[in-house]
Amino acid sequence: MKAKKIISTIGSYLIIATGAGIAAAGINIFLFPYRIAPGGITGLATIVYYLLDDLIPLGLLIIALNLPLFIAGIIKLGWRFMLRTLYATVSMSIIIDLTAPFMIGLASRHLVSGDNEMMLFSLFGGALLGIGMGIIFRFDATTGGTDLMAELAKRGGLNLTMGQAIFIFDAVIVIMAGVFFKSLILALYAIIAVIVASKAVDVILEGFSFSKGMFIISNHSEIIAQRILNELERGLTGFQGTGKYTNSNKEILFCVARAKFIPGIKKIVKESDPDAFVVVTNVHEVLGAGFRGFDNKIS
Repeated sequence: MKAKKIISTIGSYLIIATGAGIAAAGINIFLFPYRIAPGGITGLATIVYYLLDDLIPLGLLIIALNLPLFIAGIIKLGWRFMLRTLYATVSMSIIIDLTAPFMIGLASRHLVSGDNEMMLFSLFGGALLGIGMGIIFRFDATTGGTDLMAELAKRGGLNLTMGQAIFIFDAVIVIMAGVFFKSLILALYAIIAVIVASKAVDVILEGFSFSKGMFIISNHSEIIAQRILNELERGLTGFQGTGKYTNSNKEILFCVARAKFIPGIKKIVKESDPDAFVVVTNVHEVLGAGFRGFDNKIS
């Protein structure tokens, strides 16, 4: 059992590194050489790189700019939470710097910069970045940056949702890029890259379903419910059911959440009750608080 867990952990870290490599390819081939700053610490590092006239490699800048966030994250969130994030960020940064000569050279030889091409660079760069990030997120890691900023801000009492916090941080960095590069066009291309990347992340995490429904049947439903409410801030509903095989009454928990929260919920259930019964199903339309509003045409 221990050997199986070790193999599974090694496999997870290899897949995270693969995601980091895909994200690095999107940055080095399509975004960074053309000064498209796709929000986050990567976008900020792009600005600083050109500000310093190529003095420090991009990957090293990403690590340096993330360093204060890592220290704050370790203090506020703990080593266990931060370990995979540290690994994913360092992996992506190293791959960016190691592959930059080849990838940027490939881009300069085969890609021609122009208005039409810049649109393609934004689309494909954003897509590769989002696919890589989605793979990283899927294995319970992040690359620091705005995700970590948002988590720290939320833990610090800032009254914003995670999505709102990430949007604000990314928007500030994209505006900074437009001002520094003195180009509204580059800022607009950066916005396109951010939007495409976020949609690609959604597809990797959720497929083409934007939310998941989760039924949890456990003898420890109260513990599970409290942990989901407190640790993930996800709402859920409990209702009574009867197991016909055992003829016993149990509380059934029902939760609807974005797909990125599902690994965290599974982890809580596994830690609280390894014998729990869990059903995860795709939810194609969710209306109400915390999700999409009701259509005004519905009467």
